[in-house]
Amino acid sequence: DAVLPTLWDGKLDPDMLREIRAMKARSEELRAHELKRGPGGIRDVEFAVQLLQLVHGRSDSSVRSRNTMEAIDQLARGGYLDSADAEHLSMAYRYLRMVEHRLQLRDEQQIYALPDQEAARTRLARVLGYRDRPDASALAQFEQTHRRHLASVRAMHERLFFRPLLDALASHGPVPADVGEQLAALGYRDSDATRAAVAELTAGLSRNARQFQALMPLLLQWFSATPSPDLGLLQLRTVADGPVRAGAIVGVLRESASAGERLCRLLGSSKVVGRALRRHPEAVADLADDELLSTPKSYEQLVTEAEETLSWRADSPERRAEGVRRFVRREELRIASRDLLGFLPVESVGAELSDLAEATLEQVLASLAPRFPFAIIGMGKLGGRELSYASDLDILFVHEGDPGAAERIAEAVIREIGAQTAEGRAWEIDARLRPEGRSGALALTLEGYRSYWRGRAQLWERQALLRARPVAGDADLGRRFDEWRTGVAYSSPLTGDEAREIRRIKARVEAERIRPPDDREFHLKLGPGSLADVEWTVQFLQLQAGADEPLLRTASTMAGLEALAETGHLDGEDAERLRASYRFCERARNARYLHVGTRADSLPRQATEAIHLARMLGFEERPETMLRETYRQVTRRARAVVERRFYGQS
Repeated sequence: DAVLPTLWDGKLDPDMLREIRAMKARSEELRAHELKRGPGGIRDVEFAVQLLQLVHGRSDSSVRSRNTMEAIDQLARGGYLDSADAEHLSMAYRYLRMVEHRLQLRDEQQIYALPDQEAARTRLARVLGYRDRPDASALAQFEQTHRRHLASVRAMHERLFFRPLLDALASHGPVPADVGEQLAALGYRDSDATRAAVAELTAGLSRNARQFQALMPLLLQWFSATPSPDLGLLQLRTVADGPVRAGAIVGVLRESASAGERLCRLLGSSKVVGRALRRHPEAVADLADDELLSTPKSYEQLVTEAEETLSWRADSPERRAEGVRRFVRREELRIASRDLLGFLPVESVGAELSDLAEATLEQVLASLAPRFPFAIIGMGKLGGRELSYASDLDILFVHEGDPGAAERIAEAVIREIGAQTAEGRAWEIDARLRPEGRSGALALTLEGYRSYWRGRAQLWERQALLRARPVAGDADLGRRFDEWRTGVAYSSPLTGDEAREIRRIKARVEAERIRPPDDREFHLKLGPGSLADVEWTVQFLQLQAGADEPLLRTASTMAGLEALAETGHLDGEDAERLRASYRFCERARNARYLHVGTRADSLPRQATEAIHLARMLGFEERPETMLRETYRQVTRRARAVVERRFYGQS
């Protein structure tokens, strides 16, 4: 009774863990070949089990057995030890103890090492029940079994004994009785809601509840370092709703401290990711894999996975639409997680989202099996491979077949990708850039496009073709469309009247398209020096010089900036100013969408929302102030370039 409080109530800090591990290492050096204290031996089982008890038994009295076999069973029932690991440990421990007993029964001495002599080892093998077989002697069978058990125990010992989560848990005590005070101290604002979330996650005697009770001090600390601790904790409650989801999450948290920290970072940053993780709790396991998070999927991988998703739903348009949405949301979750955790820059976000869109378009079109050449042309951000999370897909359809059949294929593509399903909508499809706009046919032949351009096209439509690119369907037809559109878009340098017309259109867009509740002063898309300013300036310079400079003929805004600087059509410092503004505004716009789950094109007016966004972007000191000051700085510099190079002001 006197010892128990010291054992279970005392602080277990990282220094103590290091001391325990060092003590174990010293004992191994002295007894490297022993059955009891050598690698994979009896002490490996006991030390691993007792360390788990020291960490988790402080908050869970049900795992405090003095008996090793009982403790293994208790840790497994409590969810602190995987059931398969528990079974292997129990089996190996019984085996090792049996070998130890057989050794000691011979001379009634405390012997822990296997005999050096082959005859003595053969005698031990036969005492253990092994018999010679035509394919293996009794000794060979015993030694093979012995090596297998030692290797299995050692592997589990190293994984459990050196589990990073143990170090993290050792730094945090159990949740205090007055949770509200701790929540306030850690930066939680809505103590009532978050206290209720803690209570719901840890209530009861279920295995998952006990896991959350043990992990909660650490989770609270991890959430406190996120942009919104309250959001994170509330979303954890939603994501862990139900025994299956909760079990998947606590299993990952138990095995990996890095996965736990990353999960908290995601849940404390993004409502979009939180909703997606609730639908796909299996994705939490990926957060422990650095290589997986660091490696993008290729376009070919995405096409293959999209095909697998759609192939078994081929008989039903509704099921195909549902499958498309599920595939897209799962992959968007992967991209968003890598983005928020810092594994890819903003340009890579746009490229990976574009690859996902192209793979989806390719497989949806393939599932419709057109019997004549049919291609999809990406426009705008899709054409430039610079999609954002909130982007629509601007597309054109071109074909060489029956007009009625082509129209039905185009309608089916729009319906299956844009349909509202139980999983939501994959993308909004926008085909209004086609000839005649809403009143025109969805799909035209290449000659149909040529005919329209010979007689009725306007200057803004020529500008739109700068960002056209084949993205799906018949490759040869797409190539011929691309050759035609390049000839039209870069047919000749802008005349003075055409330059004035583009400037007039741009001024009208600035005046008309910023509507409440967007903040005109801090608009990320249409504000002075922001995204649209950069895009229009690059396109303006491409139209002026692209007829004579093939290097400028790219659909990408960022690649266009690089080409303009490389060819001397834009000063290097000016290009960097435009690039800095574009990157900042695009990153802020993406982060804003991931946070709130709806398109928002300006910095938030409300202080709490602004602070959240600022922290997502890495501003920790004076976050709201630094967010707005950075916006002003990068856009002011970019606007000065726009006024000189786009508007022609000295």
